[in-house]
Amino acid sequence: MALGRLSGARKHYLLTSQWKTGKTTLLTGLLQGLERGESFLGRPLAPGKALVVSEESTDHWADRLRQMPVGPHVLDDFPPLPRLRDGGGSESGVSCVSPDGSRQ
Repeated sequence: MALGRLSGARKHYLLTSQWKTGKTTLLTGLLQGLERGESFLGRPLAPGKALVVSEESTDHWADRLRQMPVGPHVLDDFPPLPRLRDGGGSESGVSCVSPDGSRQ
């Protein structure tokens, strides 16, 4: 798996695939491993924080997090962002989070 060679602190990833292929399940396992500092897919993980940016609604993610809890290290009440393709969306999203993961 390429993730083991690419992963690290302060990195950005894009996880994309067709619907119903296991992206959320994969991400949930990774986030749970980050919270606990446990291994994920046979690779060790240090405890850490994560920010998940998704095109899905806040309500949809709230339902998912109730079904598959990942812990408080994941920002799950992130403010809505402008559409990324409209310019400035990704900049405004990144500017809302400090390097230590806290909200500004």
